[in-house]
Amino acid sequence: MFPAIIIGLIILGIEFITEIIENGLMIIVNCSEWIRCRKLTCCDIILTSLGISTFFLQRTIFINNIFFALSPVLYGQCDIWRNFYFLWMYLNTLSLWFATWLSVFYCVKIANFSQPLFLWLKQRISGLMPQLFMGSLLVSLVTCLPSANVIDR
Repeated sequence: MFPAIIIGLIILGIEFITEIIENGLMIIVNCSEWIRCRKLTCCDIILTSLGISTFFLQRTIFINNIFFALSPVLYGQCDIWRNFYFLWMYLNTLSLWFATWLSVFYCVKIANFSQPLFLWLKQRISGLMPQLFMGSLLVSLVTCLPSANVIDR
């Protein structure tokens, strides 16, 4: 079983490094653009938020798995796994929301429909993004709160 743990940690490390490069590059490019121009497009804000949430999600998964691999007995006896589980649930849900908003944003901007509601949404999608983001943060928190109480102590 020990070689399987080492192989698993190596694969996890490769995924971790790939995520750092992928999300880190996206965050750095968008933040440098924000510093340079003092403004980001709606799409860049969504991409940056998605990059930050997946960046922290990957860190949580990596730390959790390292902690479990190094001490599985201690991991099962302490309450730290509950915190990792809740944080994982929150960040995973939040990342899914941001990916959904990115898809909706692209769909609204690219598609051509003459339906009045769609045209209204197309004109106002950029202005609605702050409310959609705050709603995503709150809905993710509310949907993950029961997971903190469901887990047996």
